[in-house]
Amino acid sequence: MPRSRLAEDSPHAIIAAFLEKFHYTDTLDAFRHETGLGFNDGPKALDLEELLGDRRMREMQATMHATHVQDALSTLPSWSAPSGEPVKFRETACVHGAVLNAMVVEGMVWLSYSDGAVEVRTTQSLDSKNPDHLKVGRFHPHGRSPVLSMVVDGQFLITGGMDGRILVTDVPRNGGPHVEHVQTVAKHGRYVVRLAMSSDKGFLVSASYDNTVKIFCRDRASPACPVPAWKEERTITFATQPEALHITEDNEVIMAARSSNLLQCIKLYTGEERTINLNAVGDDHVSFSPLDIAPHPQNPNVLAIATLHPTTPFHRVVFLDLSQSRVIGDLWTDAPQNEYSTPRVVWRGSGDGIWVNGDDGVLRGYDVSTKRKIGVLAGHEGNVKAVWAGTVEGREVVVTGGFDKTVRLWW
Repeated sequence: MPRSRLAEDSPHAIIAAFLEKFHYTDTLDAFRHETGLGFNDGPKALDLEELLGDRRMREMQATMHATHVQDALSTLPSWSAPSGEPVKFRETACVHGAVLNAMVVEGMVWLSYSDGAVEVRTTQSLDSKNPDHLKVGRFHPHGRSPVLSMVVDGQFLITGGMDGRILVTDVPRNGGPHVEHVQTVAKHGRYVVRLAMSSDKGFLVSASYDNTVKIFCRDRASPACPVPAWKEERTITFATQPEALHITEDNEVIMAARSSNLLQCIKLYTGEERTINLNAVGDDHVSFSPLDIAPHPQNPNVLAIATLHPTTPFHRVVFLDLSQSRVIGDLWTDAPQNEYSTPRVVWRGSGDGIWVNGDDGVLRGYDVSTKRKIGVLAGHEGNVKAVWAGTVEGREVVVTGGFDKTVRLWW
């Protein structure tokens, strides 16, 4: 076999150094012959004891981090009553197609479907025997192109579509029949999968499968022109598809892309940038994709991040302390997933637990402080794509929508 030069820290070189150090001469000669290892190959500056010492140090660091992580998560509040089991639910058939988005804003339930429809309901549909009678409106802002992301801006709905467009629509809240297209903010090259708006409503951020994130600033409307307008300020290009977005209360946008262990962060007003490593021990090994970010409702510096592990059949959630730029824990769930899944995580309105979706149509609730599964909301057939959780009129509410063309309202 021809001779070859190998890196000093390669497995072959390390084995050769071990055989040579302990004088296994015959075995060393045979090993060099079969592997093509040169006589001068092998660790020189790196002693075997040093190598083993480095490994022991990494194991000790990991153990210390795990202990610290457990302490950090245990400080979060424990799951409070109700137990998390479904007390009531109402199922609504959706002839429009799969449910892609669900959210509750200022007492209104907003839903988007795979046929391009957006529907607005009142929260009274939680108790109504016929929630179809309580629809405020239904419209198709992108025609037949599905709405993949949306945010509410006062009387306006901003949507990102599979057609790559970002649109602003004036939506009547009094049951009026007409909606009005206000602005086409931008056209991405591919799907717009995420939209986020800053708390002061000064910035809008979009993420697209064209591997870009766009930042828009608001042109402040004059009294004579109350309709807001958005102008593009900056484009960030990623090596892979951006999947998750979040804007903090102090106007820092947090971005995550597929096959990356790093969060990219930009202060919207100053342009200051930083990166946060989601690997607990700080290395650059990439084994997952962060696909969803949910801030804690009472402590917005704590983020729950849903991850996709292509080789692992279950959903994992990473917890991050933004104020310290460090991982404070993770939670392995029993929610099934595969390499094509879209994991989602939401906090309970009380902040003492999380809900995660699964490919089996089941929503699972976990006490973060103990990592115990507390609640199970079962009923969907197939993947649950849309999840929202919060408090409506003083009671805990969960809204779920899936590929089975149904919306379920749990309370």
